[in-house]
Amino acid sequence: MILIVGGAGQGKLDYVLHKTGLELEDVAYTPEEAKLRPVFYGVERWTQLDEEELLSANPNAILICQEVGCGVVPVEPEQRAWREAAGRLSCRLAARAVRVERVFCGLPMALKAPPRREMELLLVRHGTTWGNLEKRFIGTLDVDLAPQGEELARRVGPTLPAVEHIYRSPLKRCLQTARLLWPGVSDTVVQGLRETDFGPFEGKNHEELKDDPLYRKWLENPDFSQMPVGESAGAVMERVSAALAYVAENAAWRGFSRVAVVSHGGALMGLLSGHGRPERPYYDWMCPNCGGFRARLDPDTLELEILEALPGERTL
Repeated sequence: MILIVGGAGQGKLDYVLHKTGLELEDVAYTPEEAKLRPVFYGVERWTQLDEEELLSANPNAILICQEVGCGVVPVEPEQRAWREAAGRLSCRLAARAVRVERVFCGLPMALKAPPRREMELLLVRHGTTWGNLEKRFIGTLDVDLAPQGEELARRVGPTLPAVEHIYRSPLKRCLQTARLLWPGVSDTVVQGLRETDFGPFEGKNHEELKDDPLYRKWLENPDFSQMPVGESAGAVMERVSAALAYVAENAAWRGFSRVAVVSHGGALMGLLSGHGRPERPYYDWMCPNCGGFRARLDPDTLELEILEALPGERTL
């Protein structure tokens, strides 16, 4: 649990939404809502809050509490009693939180922070799509999982380690995969985890491209890292490296020790060819559908020490 405190009008909620990438619709305003949503705003109003019940239902909640112990002491006995109860609630929550930050004028100051530590990442490719089955270039096209892909994810999910949070590509096939592999686990969309843009090759297969001069030239050395159209391998690696840095920083801020990254074949090859250890050739990082790698992330170097392969099921 994370506790954010600060005076009225100091930008606490805006800070949390910016830090996490969440939206207003993710914010709870009552204890019951807070069991299901990642952010609970206005905790100080609920001085009889059952902390055990809330944190049992939502152990990774971000609680936002207005400071009420400063300023003029109220004259009315009821207001003084509420002020004291709210202050005691804040103290109890601060003692339990892995991180406590005070926000003043939109700027955070860490009052309590977990030690910087290594964490585990489960790097997983999405489930099977019709494009995989038909050997098509599917990059930025936003396609659904095929029925076979849904069934694969349901079958693989119970074999994977539990995770505290999921970072995923914005494309539907990754959303659907994440929810089937780890039902009920909260997620964060990371734009940088999207697939390679294959330009005019998008949605097409060999039969449809066999007379294209660019494609025929590429067939002389069919290396996905050297595509003659769309997004370059260098651009993909730069993008996914920035995404990994964001995941590392955000997961550390939220105190997670094991998270999942659900992305795409090309994006994961680019990421692992740059950060995977021990190093291996680009194509050796190809992940099967609903498979990939369990890795230990060094938060300082962003190196990913491979702990084991996750088998999934290879289609393309």
